[in-house]
Amino acid sequence: LEVGGNLLVTNGGILAVYGGVTNGATNAWGAMVAVTGDMSVAASSWVYPHAHRWNGGAPLFRMSNLYVSAGGGFNANNRGYAPRSGPGKGTDSSAGAGGGGHGGKGGRGTSTLAYGGSPYSATNGPVTPGSAGASYPRADYYYRGGGGGGSIRIDALDSVLLDGAFLADGGVGQVN
Repeated sequence: LEVGGNLLVTNGGILAVYGGVTNGATNAWGAMVAVTGDMSVAASSWVYPHAHRWNGGAPLFRMSNLYVSAGGGFNANNRGYAPRSGPGKGTDSSAGAGGGGHGGKGGRGTSTLAYGGSPYSATNGPVTPGSAGASYPRADYYYRGGGGGGSIRIDALDSVLLDGAFLADGGVGQVN
């Protein structure tokens, strides 16, 4: 998406951008929003960057200046790798499930066989989305790990003024 001029997300607006498959090269992006001017996100307005659920291609936002007002922001919660996927996915086990890794190792499940996912990407500035948790199959129910946290990729040529929020937490697992 190319915007000539300024881009303003306002009046409770939502801008959802979905990443596509990439070639897997370092710092590859799955979609780009290129704004020739400034980008502003007003209060009660949100940008939702969705990484490709199996490949990890995440949107990149490029602009001169970025202004994010209090009460608005970028929300990439649960918008990383799909459950049971990603380079740092947790280990499935019939006795527990490991958490997804990213900048650090994922948490161990309730069993010694349920390993957390391996760390990958940079610990102090990762650009890739987070991996998902593992699954825990049992005869009476099936626990599915949550999706990984997404990636918020900003390339501001001049400045970023953040009074709002950048959110990128992993998702909560579910019992079926």
